[in-house]
Amino acid sequence: MLKNIVIFGEPATGKSTIAKKLSFKLPNYKIVESSDGLIVPIARHFKKLPSNYNTLLYSLEKIVDKNLAAKAPINRKDAREIFSSLVKQYFPSFIAETFENIYSKKYPTAPLIFTGVRGYENAKYFKKQGYLVVFLKANKEDILERLSKKRGYSKKEILNELKEEDRLYLTKKIEKEADLVFNTSTICVAEIVDKIIKSLIPKKIQECKKCINTNQNPFIKFNKEGYCDVCEIYLKNFDKKALAKELALFKSFIGSGKGKYDIMVGLSGGKDSSATLYQVREMGFTPLAFTFDLGYFHPYIYRRAKKVAEMCGVDYEIIPVRKYITKKMLRSFRKMADLYKRDKKEEFVKDYVAGRREYQGVVRPCWVCRELIIHARYFEALKHGVRAVAIGINEWTSLKQSTSQKKLVVSAIRKLKPFPDKPAVYIVHFPFLIQAKLKDTKKILKKMGWNYYHNVQSNAASCLLACAAEEPLCKNLGFHPDTTRLAREVTVGFLTKKEAKRALQRVRKCKYSVPQVLKKAELI
Repeated sequence: MLKNIVIFGEPATGKSTIAKKLSFKLPNYKIVESSDGLIVPIARHFKKLPSNYNTLLYSLEKIVDKNLAAKAPINRKDAREIFSSLVKQYFPSFIAETFENIYSKKYPTAPLIFTGVRGYENAKYFKKQGYLVVFLKANKEDILERLSKKRGYSKKEILNELKEEDRLYLTKKIEKEADLVFNTSTICVAEIVDKIIKSLIPKKIQECKKCINTNQNPFIKFNKEGYCDVCEIYLKNFDKKALAKELALFKSFIGSGKGKYDIMVGLSGGKDSSATLYQVREMGFTPLAFTFDLGYFHPYIYRRAKKVAEMCGVDYEIIPVRKYITKKMLRSFRKMADLYKRDKKEEFVKDYVAGRREYQGVVRPCWVCRELIIHARYFEALKHGVRAVAIGINEWTSLKQSTSQKKLVVSAIRKLKPFPDKPAVYIVHFPFLIQAKLKDTKKILKKMGWNYYHNVQSNAASCLLACAAEEPLCKNLGFHPDTTRLAREVTVGFLTKKEAKRALQRVRKCKYSVPQVLKKAELI
């Protein structure tokens, strides 16, 4: 399906000219000019605007005509007055929504080019509807010259008009909302048209030969053989002997506790954590199962986890973690809330890339949550007198540099030792440590009598914050936020590509926004 186009811009920047050139090169597209298609029909047929929007819309559907402008031209001042009346009478994105309502019905099979549209709220609406939003600007000297020649305005009149347009339409803010921005003082019409057409061509999606990572993720790179950089590094550095040593280290903690327990096991009651708890107990550990209370887990998580702990015959605690939140963490939660309030694609992508590269992003809830969780695991382990915390994560903890081997080592255990005078705590990705596969996990669950969902699911199934973020992340990033996590599970052989892709087919919609969830959790 071809993408609709909408062209915004400053006065005298060539909006109509570029729209006409586009329609010539894209003959399937229908071009509609804002003044011709909406402002003039309203000016000619309505002395008084109806109080009800649907009444106005019904009438407009019958009278819109592309040739009305030639019959009854309207000056810019009158157009601005009509715009103000419409926004005041109905809603800020009136132009965009009315265009969409009328012309998508009038041309149901044709893609559209809307041009000459004004208003920041209209730009935001079109972008959310998936239009390609183009913004045209020009150097002030050129705008002055063009308007002077075209309309015979004095410099003072032009400057006043530009000021008034920006005040009413928030033109400068539209530029930040646009997908493409062109300065018509420095780039010719033909080149602009070619660049717009090129941007309409869907990007060929390349998928990794091994996992489900694709080039839709701006951070993922591919080698000549078609493997993503994540798989390439993993396959090159995976060593079964290193995992065998880590398994021996893990077993050495049996009976090492200073109190009642010798290990803690993170438990959500999902398939992975439940199987982990059962197997750790079978190995001879005396575990304490726990769930952290972050303020935004789904309530049923705690009920389900408690039930699983009872099935395994182990003690269970719900542990509040608010006491471990630092000022730095709170700043990150506030940054996340602000980012989701603005809901801008370019900001999401920029933060995502920075987060993957520098571990400073806030766009993914798991990134912000991770620092708090690691903090809490360490101190709770010390509090309960244990050296190890097992969690049901099916992929590696890290690719760390080995000083002895002078190469990267794929690890299932992360050592936490933030203080020289306090003991180390070891975080263990148990399913990966024992090289479990999904079929192995399902066998354990059957043995336990575990009877919850059996399909692989996104993080949103357990976390309300992840649920609130899932839809805006998919929309702004262009791929499911859990793709990278499930891709690693495919890389290590826990899942097949088919199983991982099935889990990503559904994009969850949440009745709460990210800021609302954080506010409810008293984190902002």
